[in-house]
Amino acid sequence: MTESTLDRAIWHLAPGRDSPRWMPRLIAGIWLLCVAVGVSYALIQPVWSVVDEGPHFGYVELVGEQFQFPRAGETLVSEQVLAIGRDRQWGWQYPRDGSLKVEGDEAPVGTGRADESQWVRANLWRFNYEAIQPPLYYLISAAVYRLTPGSALERVYAVRVLSAILASLNVLIAYRIARRISPKSRILQIGAPASFVLLQGYMFNLSQVTNDALAAPMGGLMILAMLRAIQDDLNRRDVMTIGFALGLALLTKSVLWSMPFVMTIVFWREFGLRKAFGYLKWIAGISAAVFVPWLIRNLFVYGDATGQSTMSRFLGTFFPAQRFVSPGEVWNYTWTATRHMVLSYAWGEPVWVWAYRAANVIAVYALLVFVAAGWIGWFFHRRRMRARSHHPSAERDAGGDDAESADLANNRQQPAPLLERPGMWVCGLTVLVSYLFLLVLPMLGGIAVVGRYMYPVSAAVAVGVTFGAARVVPRPKLRVAFLVLIAVAFLALNVINLVGWRDMGLTTSRVADGIAYSDGATAPSTVWYFAGGRNEGGFTQHFTILNPAPLRATATLNYFIGGGTVSRRSVEIPPGESVIVNTRLDRAGGAGAGHLSMGTMIESDVPVIAERGEYFFVSDRGWNGGSIVAGRPALTSEGFFAAGRVGGGWSEVLSFLNPGDESARVTIEYLADGRTREATLVVPARSPARVDVGSRDSGALGEPADRLSVRVQSSVPIAMERQLYRSGDRYAGGDWAPASAPSPNWTFPLVQSGPGYHPTLVVMNPSGAPGEARLRYHLGTGKVEERLAQVPPGRTDMDLEVAAGPGIGVVGAPFVLEVAFDREVIAELETSVRDSGYVDLLAQPGSNRASERWYFATGSTQPDFTQRMTIFNPSRDAQWVRITYFPGHPATLPTVHQAAVEKSVKMSAGEVLTIDVENDALGVGANQDLSVMIDADQPVFAGRMLYFIHSF
Repeated sequence: MTESTLDRAIWHLAPGRDSPRWMPRLIAGIWLLCVAVGVSYALIQPVWSVVDEGPHFGYVELVGEQFQFPRAGETLVSEQVLAIGRDRQWGWQYPRDGSLKVEGDEAPVGTGRADESQWVRANLWRFNYEAIQPPLYYLISAAVYRLTPGSALERVYAVRVLSAILASLNVLIAYRIARRISPKSRILQIGAPASFVLLQGYMFNLSQVTNDALAAPMGGLMILAMLRAIQDDLNRRDVMTIGFALGLALLTKSVLWSMPFVMTIVFWREFGLRKAFGYLKWIAGISAAVFVPWLIRNLFVYGDATGQSTMSRFLGTFFPAQRFVSPGEVWNYTWTATRHMVLSYAWGEPVWVWAYRAANVIAVYALLVFVAAGWIGWFFHRRRMRARSHHPSAERDAGGDDAESADLANNRQQPAPLLERPGMWVCGLTVLVSYLFLLVLPMLGGIAVVGRYMYPVSAAVAVGVTFGAARVVPRPKLRVAFLVLIAVAFLALNVINLVGWRDMGLTTSRVADGIAYSDGATAPSTVWYFAGGRNEGGFTQHFTILNPAPLRATATLNYFIGGGTVSRRSVEIPPGESVIVNTRLDRAGGAGAGHLSMGTMIESDVPVIAERGEYFFVSDRGWNGGSIVAGRPALTSEGFFAAGRVGGGWSEVLSFLNPGDESARVTIEYLADGRTREATLVVPARSPARVDVGSRDSGALGEPADRLSVRVQSSVPIAMERQLYRSGDRYAGGDWAPASAPSPNWTFPLVQSGPGYHPTLVVMNPSGAPGEARLRYHLGTGKVEERLAQVPPGRTDMDLEVAAGPGIGVVGAPFVLEVAFDREVIAELETSVRDSGYVDLLAQPGSNRASERWYFATGSTQPDFTQRMTIFNPSRDAQWVRITYFPGHPATLPTVHQAAVEKSVKMSAGEVLTIDVENDALGVGANQDLSVMIDADQPVFAGRMLYFIHSF
C-alpha cells in the first residue's frame, strides 16, 4: 500500500518509525476532530467574547485596513466594530448608544487619580487596550481579514476559524512531544493529543479572535525545540531555526517571554556552561534580530520597551498591582489565583458560565488527585529501578507490561525508568516557570491570572496529565479502561455544559450587578434631600430627575462635600422627560470624584421627582452591586432602621446631611442583640457626616452585632440614610432611607419569593411590650392567605421561606405582603438574592399608606437592565389604572424629543398586577431609558424592581 501525503506528513512528526502504521491516521483524525470542535465554538459563541475580542479584532482591522499598529491610550475601536457588539455582544457591557461620549477622548486634565480611574472605567470600552500586544498574530489574521469578502461580522468569524485551526495545531505538537519522551507508549501518544478535544476551555477560549490562539502552539514548539536540542546532535542550521522560532514566539504574546529563561536553564543543565553559551549566543542573536525591532518601536511610541507604563493607566484600574504586607496575604493570593487558573484552564474563561459548574470543579480536582498519585507512584518506581539499574536483569525488569519503559538504551544508553526523565524534566520546568511568571505579572498591574495564559504550555500539561493518570493503574489493559472512563466523564460534562448554556449571556463578564427595589414617590417636589453619597474609589452615583410637568425645569444640584463647602451645578429638564446626571463625570451637573461622604440637595423651579442610583465595584474589598433610593422631600428629626448587622461579613454605615445653618446634635440608639447602647455625633452646619457602625468612630457602635436595629434623633431636622453590605463569594448591598415614624400597618408591594430569593421580615418593636402581627399574603393568583406571628420587644426576624415557626408559611412565588400589628412598630423586608447569576441584598422599606399616584424616576429596558413593576389594588372595588412612561437620557446628550407613552388597565378588587416593562403589553419595549408615573382612580400600592448589570 502506498502511503498518502497525510500519512507521510504525520509520520514525520516524530523520530523513529516504530509506531504502528495506523497511528498517523488516528492522530490526523484527532486533529480534524479538534478543528471541528473549535470551528463549532467559533460559530456558536456570541461576540464579543469575555477575552477582549473587540479590541483584538480592532487591532486586526487596523492592520488589515490601514496597515498600521494601534497605540495604547490613543487608538479608538472603530464604530463598525462597536456596532457588532451592540447587537451581539455578551462580554463587557459597554453603552449601546454610539453617540455616548464623555466630552473628549482623554481624561479630564487636572483631576485626581480617583477621578481619572473612574473616567477610564467609563471609557475603556472605546479604546484598543490590546494595542501593546506583540504583532505576529494580528499580521497573520490581517491577511485572512483582507482575503475575506463581506461585512466586518463575517470577517470576525473568518478570523475565529483561523484561531481555531491555529490552536488545534497543539494536537500534533503534543503527539510529537509524547513520541520524544516515550517512543513506544501508545497511551501517551494517543492520550496527550486526545486531551485537547476534551479540554473544553482550550477550544472554547481559543476559537475567538485572540492572540492566545497562536501563543498556544508557539509555546508547544518551544518545548519541542528544547527536547530536540537535548536528544539530538545540533548543527548550525538547527540552532538558527530555534533562534528564529524563539523570536517569533516572543512576537506573539508576553506570556511567552519566560521561554528564554527556561531555555537557558535547560541548555545549561544538559550541556554545561561553556557549550550552552555557544548555542545560546546564536539563538539569542537571531531571536533578538526578530524581536528587538518591536521593542525599539515601543521605546519611541511609549517611552518604554513594552508599553506597560501606558497600559497600566488603563487596565490597572481594573487589575491594580498586587501588594502584600504579610505571608498570609501572599498565601491567600497564591491559592486564589491558582484555583482560578486551574478551573478556567479546564473549562474556559469565565469559569462560572457553565450551569453545572460544581460538577466541573469536582471533575478537575478528582483528575488532579489521580495525576498526582500516578506521578508519585512513578517517582518511587524510578528510584527502585535506579537502584537496580546495574543488575543484569535490569533491562528485563524495566520493560514493564506495556513496553512504555522498555527502551533501555535508545536515548544515550540510559536505563528505561530514566529514559522519560529528560523530556519530563523539560516539560515540568516549562510549566513551573510559566506558572511562577504568571503569578508575578499581576504585581506589575493591569493583568489578572487566568488559565488561558497557561495554554502556551498546554502540550506539556497534556503529556504530564496523561502520563500521571495512566500510572494510577498498574495493569496496562486497565490503564486504557481507566483513561477511557476519564475521557467519557469529561466528554459528558462538555455536552452537559453546552446544553445548559442558557444563562451564558447573563452570567458572563460584569463588574457590578444587582437588583434594586424602590417604593417610589407619591408627589413631585421643588426640593429633594439625599444624605448618603459616595463617588470615590469604585463608587459612582447617577441622579435621575423626572419633570412630569408641561414646563421646562431648571434643577440645581447642591453638593455638600464637607467643611461647609457647597458645590452647585444646574441642569435643564425638558417637559415630560427625565435626565440622568453622573456626579463624577458630567461637567455640567456633576460634582467630581473623590468624595467618601457627600450629601445632595436638589432644588427645582418646577416640581420634579428625584432618585439616586449608586453602583459600586471595589476590588480591594470585593464589593459589586448597587441600589436606587428615592429622595426625601423634607428633613426629619427622627428616623428608624429595623434591619442591620455588623461583623461576620456584614458592614453598616449611617449617613447624615445637615443643610441648615445650625449644627445638629445626633443621638443614635443601637438595639444590638437585645441590648441597648447610645452614641452621639455632631453634624456641622451645611455638611455631611458618615458613621461606620462597626468602627470606633464618634457615634459608632464599635462592636459586632448580629441583630441590629437603629433609632436616630436629631436636635434639628436633617436627612439620613443607611448603607448595608454583606460579603460572601460575591458582595452585595445598597443604600436606603429610613422610616420616619412607627406605624401599626405596613405594606410591601413586591416581595420576591421562591428559588433564588430568601425574604425575611424584620420588625423593630420599640414599645417594650410584646405584640401580635397579622400577615396577609396577596398572591398573584388572587388568593389571600393569613398568618399570625408574635412580636416580642426589640427586634424580630420572621423568615418568610420556612413552613415551621411562629405561623409563618412558605409561598414560593412573588406576592404582596400586608402586615397589621396591634401596636406601632417599624418593619422592613430584607431579601437575599441569588437568581440566574444575580447576587444581591435588598433591605426594602415598607409603605404605610396607599396613594392615587406613584412616580419612579429611574428605569431602563436597555440590554443590561430588566425592569418589573407591581401594582396592588387594596380596595374592594375595581378601578382603572393609567401608566405613563416618560423618556429619559443622559444630561450630556440633547433631549430625545420623544412623546410619553400611556397605557391603561382595569384592575379588579384586591388584584396584584406585575408588569415586565420590556416585554408585556403594558410595557414600553426594549432599549429605552425611562421614568414611570402610575395614576389610579383610588389609592394603590406600587413597587419597582430593577435588575441591572453596570460594567463601569
